Amino acid sequence: MSQILKNEAALYQTAWNMGGYGDFSPGERYLPIFEDAIAHLASSNVNVLDAGAGSGKGTQALLDKGYKVVMCDLSFDGLEDQDLRKHILCVETSLWSDLSFVPYMAKVFDPVFETGFQWGYCCDVMEHIPPQFTMLVAHQILNIVQGGVFFSIALTPDQFGFFAGEPLHKTVESFTWWRDSLSELGNVVNARDLGNVGTYLVTKK
Repeated sequence: MSQILKNEAALYQTAWNMGGYGDFSPGERYLPIFEDAIAHLASSNVNVLDAGAGSGKGTQALLDKGYKVVMCDLSFDGLEDQDLRKHILCVETSLWSDLSFVPYMAKVFDPVFETGFQWGYCCDVMEHIPPQFTMLVAHQILNIVQGGVFFSIALTPDQFGFFAGEPLHKTVESFTWWRDSLSELGNVVNARDLGNVGTYLVTKK
């Protein structure tokens, strides 16, 4: 494991042990925006990669809506319901690594993923990625899905970094910076500036 990965893993082990961290789940909060954005592009029951699943609350919200889900994250220390790991595939890896093995693992785990992933779901993740890896992460996820990726991205500094010893939001940029950067990799077909958060649906070119 590289030093950057070691540092990130240690940082989030500290963060998940802090009271209150993970109480709010953007993966839950922005699911209606995701569904609205893909409404004219896909049926309701599709295969989704939850990239940067965190507490798993977003994954559970997707499951409750009938989606088939695989979780991927650097660590599952923060998974609120560890029983999820008994029922769905949890792939522990950094998102800037080569993710091409994930669809294969998914279809071995459950034949429902024989057709791959229609969508990536990446909420409250990109701002946590070291700046040099942000677009690599977006590229890696886009590379293994058929339709595209939904991102929700915080546009402001985090509140927990002070207690963790360093900022958790490593890449804090404007709504337009993220929109324009993501448009270099795919088609930004839906983008919403919510003030402190931007949401983006990026389809493959």
